[in-house]
Amino acid sequence: MKKYAILTILILIPFLNACTQPPEITNFEECISAGNPAMESYPRQCMTEDGQSFTEEIEPLPEALTKQQAQEMARTWVEENSPTYKFDGSNLEFRDIVPMACRGCYAFVFGFTSKHIGYGDRSNEEELVEIETPHRIAVTIIGGEVANAVTDTEFNEIAGEMLPEEFIPPTD
Repeated sequence: MKKYAILTILILIPFLNACTQPPEITNFEECISAGNPAMESYPRQCMTEDGQSFTEEIEPLPEALTKQQAQEMARTWVEENSPTYKFDGSNLEFRDIVPMACRGCYAFVFGFTSKHIGYGDRSNEEELVEIETPHRIAVTIIGGEVANAVTDTEFNEIAGEMLPEEFIPPTD
């Protein structure tokens, strides 16, 4: 009987050890999931209790647009998508570039003229007042996409609506 008990214990020891050993860690995500802290570095690193180190894999940043590419993208967006310009705008011309802090981010200012007063698609308005109206449109490019387009600091060209009064800067 003792022989069987000892034999059973000897057979069970490897299985018991396997149950109590932590799973093998092979990458950064597994290291973090196991409760190990991430070091404040770039890219982040994680170290296990036994000294293994794993580095977070980071997607490379996309190539940033050049200033000229971004300016052309902004111009094309105004010509093809701005409701105010598409309705009756003409004489689109570049006026200024506003510096931005992020890599590949640009804000361009263009000027144009509309034949009528107002913003957006005014085709449903019964009485359009025909007065040549100068406009300034600021177009922001972030990450290779138009992120914002505002005419005369009053009209959101992307949403096709006036900005709330709290967003309109005071006039002096």
